[in-house]
Amino acid sequence: MAAQKIQIDKNVILSQFVRRLPQVSYTSNTVVTADIPRDDVIKRIYLRLTGSQSVTYSSGSPVLGGLSFFQRLMNNIQVVQNGQDTIKSIDPHVMRMANGLAYGQFPERAYSKSASAFTTRLAQTEAKSGGVAYQATTGFMLLNESLLIPFEMNLCYESGRGISLWNTKGLSSAEIRFACNAVSNLDEDGEGSTVTYADDLAFKIDVELVTVPWIPREKDFLLYKQAARRVQFSAQVSDSLIDLPRGNKISGIHLMVRNGDTNKRLSDIALTSISLLINGQRIIQRTTFLTAQQQVRAIYGVDSPKGTSAQGITHNMQGYCYLGLLEGGDARTALDVSIAAGIDLVQLQVSTAASSGTDSATYTNPVELTVMADEIAPAVARF
Repeated sequence: MAAQKIQIDKNVILSQFVRRLPQVSYTSNTVVTADIPRDDVIKRIYLRLTGSQSVTYSSGSPVLGGLSFFQRLMNNIQVVQNGQDTIKSIDPHVMRMANGLAYGQFPERAYSKSASAFTTRLAQTEAKSGGVAYQATTGFMLLNESLLIPFEMNLCYESGRGISLWNTKGLSSAEIRFACNAVSNLDEDGEGSTVTYADDLAFKIDVELVTVPWIPREKDFLLYKQAARRVQFSAQVSDSLIDLPRGNKISGIHLMVRNGDTNKRLSDIALTSISLLINGQRIIQRTTFLTAQQQVRAIYGVDSPKGTSAQGITHNMQGYCYLGLLEGGDARTALDVSIAAGIDLVQLQVSTAASSGTDSATYTNPVELTVMADEIAPAVARF
């Protein structure tokens, strides 16, 4: 795509703007939508979840699951333009991990517990990883969590993050969609306690846009697309193939693994070897889950010390690794997997751990792998 020269009026404000949209109300078992203004150029969307619930249970010791609070309350967030072009279809916990990768630390994840109803929405205790034991029955749990959805290529430090912004000017529609789960999904999988939830301060989502509105309507950008998919394994597999999206360029691949134990907890050992293949034979990367994870921690400076939580030994990057494909942070070096580049297949080849022995996986439930590819795609027609 040829570079487009922008004429800038000397009286135009070139600062980045922040636009706050109406709060979104979480509604269980419903897809909740919010309209995005179609007169701006967006760098990222900032989301912040707040709210509390009273929790009543007759037995057991319930625990908030180790996934992000967003993930527990909504298993998918989409950004869609023109009614059908999905730019983002994200797993919130994977996006939380991606935020940590890009910015060196993880967004807010905090809670408070109280025997009486809260008079604040501000939680006091940070919980970067692992689960959180519930307040005693008839008490209250207050949750805060933040999440960034990027449209600028935040890992492109050489060719410039601004090659991919979301220009909404001239779109027929633009919206963000939250696929809300039941509130009971907050309780850890397989917990066994029957918890009754009731609103104290109902969950709300703040939505803010970081934008550069001076960019003209006719300016085209590449699109930073992300889409997550889940694959399950009911027994040990060796070199199982998973198709990845073709047609654009891939700058990186995020992987998140949950073990098949009763609680379906995040796991660093259930997935063992990983290879990235094109056309079924050429190996672009070959590694193991743990070495890829620890390379990410070292190279990107992600803070992920091991510690203890309500779920035992955990750390911030539990169950997550990333395969980076950019050379020197340059978007031009992303892997071209288009038909024009002669690519018929692009696949991950993965193996899972045995069900016994050292570092074994559990298959009481299927081992679950979530894969999210970062794609650099051409702009689509806006008007």
